[in-house]
Amino acid sequence: MGDSPPRSFPLPDSSSDSASNVAGAPEGASDPAPSADAPAQTTPLSDDDLAALPDAYRAQIEHLHARVEQAARIIKMLQRENARLQNRVEELARRPEVPEGHTLLTVEEPPDALRSRLEQYLDAIDRYLDSDAPAAWNAESPEENASA
Repeated sequence: MGDSPPRSFPLPDSSSDSASNVAGAPEGASDPAPSADAPAQTTPLSDDDLAALPDAYRAQIEHLHARVEQAARIIKMLQRENARLQNRVEELARRPEVPEGHTLLTVEEPPDALRSRLEQYLDAIDRYLDSDAPAAWNAESPEENASA
């Protein structure tokens, strides 16, 4: 097989007192994942970073680095989508339950204004019913009703 590069790379030594530390994470960091609100940060590989590696490993490391950055962008996008969906679920949970076959009516105006407007409609209907207009609808033919 000759001089082909190995398929795995050794991880940095992670000897730390904290069991929650992830290899390579700063001391005291218990959660290496950034929040969804954190700005996207990329750390481009420099020639200095790659200088210590044999030539055979550089292309592989650059490819893996690009894949990790792509995965980080996808994770951040999914975290934002998850937060948006969580907010939507909480909003839906705050809505009252409506039994099957019923309709929920929501009105944004104050109750007193709505009550006043409904009373005006009811008064108008009462005036109409008390007038002679309903008698015109008791005519014998539909044509007479249409002209009334």
